[in-house]
Amino acid sequence: ILSLIFLDHFSTKEKADSLSGRGMGMSAVKSACEKLGGTIEVASKLGSGTTFTFKLPNLHKFA
Repeated sequence: ILSLIFLDHFSTKEKADSLSGRGMGMSAVKSACEKLGGTIEVASKLGSGTTFTFKLPNLHKFA
């Protein structure tokens, strides 16, 4: 599942209900990170949970 989680329309639900569960969330997050020059990663351990890490470049120039 981790290799699929950032794909458009990916969902673990069999059927989308109303506006939630359409599988656009993580795809949109990845797209936003990449447009800002960053990355996003996911790591998961059964019974412990899942961690999403995103990194964005520091574009602020200090004097």
